[in-house]
Amino acid sequence: MPKDTAINTLEPIGDAAFPAAAFPPAGPQTAAAPQPDLAAALAAFAQALAAQGPARPAPGTAAPGGAGPAPKHWLRSMTILGAALTVATTVLPVVAPLLGLPITPQLVQLLGDQLFQVLQAVGGVAGTGLIVAGRARAAAPLARGEVTLRL
Repeated sequence: MPKDTAINTLEPIGDAAFPAAAFPPAGPQTAAAPQPDLAAALAAFAQALAAQGPARPAPGTAAPGGAGPAPKHWLRSMTILGAALTVATTVLPVVAPLLGLPITPQLVQLLGDQLFQVLQAVGGVAGTGLIVAGRARAAAPLARGEVTLRL
């Protein structure tokens, strides 16, 4: 399709369509060529937006009427927990000696061993909790299904 004829059609832009009469063909203008009509282009744009209906809010944001996801406690935020983990693992070991808190290799070894034991215990309790909760919520018997392992 020639370049000039593509502009002289009704072209979609996003979810809206604009009349080609509002946009002149590209290239050198002649005396007979129509000039762009900004008012017509803006009117077509406003009409296309009105035809789309109300805008939807982005996921995770409140809707225009105030309805939306309920706020959550800050300790349940993955962002906050990630920031705390980053500070604890990267910033604290560098800043602590400057503040007079010695972090020796023995302390790191002890904390690592204790953390590993705590994670094992929490994993065991969480796994047992999932077993009990899953069995309590079961509404249908289990069925065999094909399992495919792809590497």
